Amino acid sequence: MLRLLVVFAIACSPAPVRRAPPPATETLPDTAFANLDHAQRTELMKTHVMPAVAPLFQRHDPKFQAVDCKTCHADGDWKMPNKELAVLDLEDLSAHDPGDVAFMKTEIIPAMRKILRDPTLRCGRCHPVAGP
Repeated sequence: MLRLLVVFAIACSPAPVRRAPPPATETLPDTAFANLDHAQRTELMKTHVMPAVAPLFQRHDPKFQAVDCKTCHADGDWKMPNKELAVLDLEDLSAHDPGDVAFMKTEIIPAMRKILRDPTLRCGRCHPVAGP
């Protein structure tokens, strides 16, 4: 009788709640940005670049409250340098706000070097540069 009761209890009990595992997140290869394919570059921008640099820009200047792809890239064009960004004369940056120059040198460039795994990254990677 006890055996029958145990079988009945098991058969009538609700199925265990099985939660779906969280979606898998592709881990980007530990490789330089230049060696990533288009899909990997896009993923890196979404998962690493934007979360890292958006708060930096927002903290630096209120005009950057809405940071998105177009903040750095020309509308619909992913090529860099971005012809829509300020042209820089690397020999004379006095035409630009000293606070902006310092911000880019001390916060954005180091962050992007680390994220893109490119220790040679310079201003001209994103900005057009005047002169030869």
